[in-house]
Amino acid sequence: FFSRHLAPSKMEAEVRPLLPPRAPARPPAAQSKHAHPYLPILDWLPGYPWAQHLPADVAGGVTLGCILMAQSLAHASLCGVALIHGPYSCMLPPVVYALFGTCIHSSVGTGGLVSLLVGVRLAEYGDLAHRTRAAAVLTLEVGLALALMGALQLGWLVRFLSRPALSGFMTASALMIMGSQLPPMLGLPSGAGLGPRA
Repeated sequence: FFSRHLAPSKMEAEVRPLLPPRAPARPPAAQSKHAHPYLPILDWLPGYPWAQHLPADVAGGVTLGCILMAQSLAHASLCGVALIHGPYSCMLPPVVYALFGTCIHSSVGTGGLVSLLVGVRLAEYGDLAHRTRAAAVLTLEVGLALALMGALQLGWLVRFLSRPALSGFMTASALMIMGSQLPPMLGLPSGAGLGPRA
């Protein structure tokens, strides 16, 4: 409604020519005919403008892949597992999410806070190989729990999380991650940081 009666701002007029042209929308009949609730890729892939967007998407994918490689190694170090399992954990999730995901803004990959909490939980296992196997079992259990929650459509539970609680959680997470990285950054002995300890 508002887009019909409000003129575009000066910034929108300057930015709009820089954006790539959108692909023409398919008619509603075609959308309803090919829509699939469990494989959204069947909806958008046939209308993907390969000639226009593929070079930029490939360049963006290679750039993010290089960043993800270093990030996953750091997260594997936070977990206390073999470093090679960091890149391993980032290969399959983006492919699966491309098939089943619907949000283009989601970040699929390892996370700093989750890696730190897993590392604290696995600190009782002294052997590196034992911690690596335990992390794989823990990851499988969490994945099964998330799959069950998705099948039961329990996403509405997020509504009970208040904004101040989420803000405090994210702030504390950032402080915990920064504190855990102080010892290696300053050359201090392990366990001298501000992060959580087992």
